[in-house]
Amino acid sequence: MGPTRRGHEKVLFLHPLLAITENRDALGIVDIHTWHREELKSKKHRSQELSNENLHKLSIKDKEKYRWLSGYEKATAIARSCPRTQVVMVADRESDVADIHHEAEQCEGIKADWLIRVRIRNRVLLTEQNKRDKLKLEDKI
Repeated sequence: MGPTRRGHEKVLFLHPLLAITENRDALGIVDIHTWHREELKSKKHRSQELSNENLHKLSIKDKEKYRWLSGYEKATAIARSCPRTQVVMVADRESDVADIHHEAEQCEGIKADWLIRVRIRNRVLLTEQNKRDKLKLEDKI
């Protein structure tokens, strides 16, 4: 258990990997990643610690975002154990991490697909002339 910003409370973070069918039937939790924060820094120290310079020095395994890479690796292991089943890891925008893209590219053989959920629905594509397309991305899909 680790600290929160409320001071007296202790929390444990859980990041489940839930299996569902295409008909939305829940099959259950196939993996769970748990973690807690060791300590919270003062606002000044927290911003220094979270600066781009400091974050880029850390390995992905030392960041909270590692749960997304770990989840993708577990989803790929499941895909390999069920080769006739398409496994898609659906994740939120925080999972749009270069390490996952790299892992997927380097992975040979059967692997999981992944879909990154975005918050903003008005995304557009560029045309061949590098101009904004009139149709929203969601209208094209």
